[in-house]
Amino acid sequence: MIPRGYSSAEKAEYEVWWAKNQDMLVTHFTAYRNRQQSKRDQGATVLDGPDQWIPRNKRAELRGIIARDAKCAYCERTPNEGGGYLEIEHFLPKETYPDKVFELDNLLPACKQCNTCKGAVTNRGGSEILNPYWEETLQAHLLMSLEDVRLSGISDLGKTTVAKLGGSLNVAKSLTRTGDGNGGNVFEEIRGALFQRQKIKKQVTRDLESYRHINQPGALKDILCNLLSRVSPSEPMTATWSSLLTQNTVFLNLVQKLRDLDAGAGEKVVELLEEKSFYSLCPRGDQKGMGHS
Repeated sequence: MIPRGYSSAEKAEYEVWWAKNQDMLVTHFTAYRNRQQSKRDQGATVLDGPDQWIPRNKRAELRGIIARDAKCAYCERTPNEGGGYLEIEHFLPKETYPDKVFELDNLLPACKQCNTCKGAVTNRGGSEILNPYWEETLQAHLLMSLEDVRLSGISDLGKTTVAKLGGSLNVAKSLTRTGDGNGGNVFEEIRGALFQRQKIKKQVTRDLESYRHINQPGALKDILCNLLSRVSPSEPMTATWSSLLTQNTVFLNLVQKLRDLDAGAGEKVVELLEEKSFYSLCPRGDQKGMGHS
């Protein structure tokens, strides 16, 4: 999870889309709410299928605006990395806050697993779960262990976030419920975000060990910069990559080695390292000797 607000271009694109489709969207959502309420009045179980509150063709258009990076706002996985397909998630639930159902600041791309864990009728006033699109920094709320790459909460909001989303964020595998197209349910096993973080940790450890012998400054700089390029708001698992690189003793030693071989190249990597550490969910360790000389 990283701070990730909508850009001015995304906001402008959404406003154009909303102005063009407002009447149709409001009509569809009103009919959807009426159907749901009618089922409740009859004592029937209300099964809310994926994104039924919005017409299918408009759902695809909206996803194209808010999910351009194709990753979940909470766990940062893409569908190919587990979590299931991306849904359009209402941070403040549409059942409780129908007036905010089409407000861009209330819409997040979320994988099926995270969205299911969050639930549909919780998060009173945004006080129970962190919104990565509202927060300027998450380091005051969440901590990732470098040992087992599990997440824990620091603040009260961080603790309730982990408690609510832990079934996605802190498990390697879990079951999720999906519709079978006929009103029934199908359960499938999907990998939790912890599995992906464990996978990245193994990759980082293996790759860094193989780079220890490199003594050519140009090659070493390219390798370090390439690793840090994984730390980007548009890339999957940004917080994990940042945490596992910027706080990694082997990585920091390689940066120091580059500084010894080529001070200018080393300083450029140090600057990049400091920039990328913004996304880390680990407290900055003692990077003695890593400052500018």
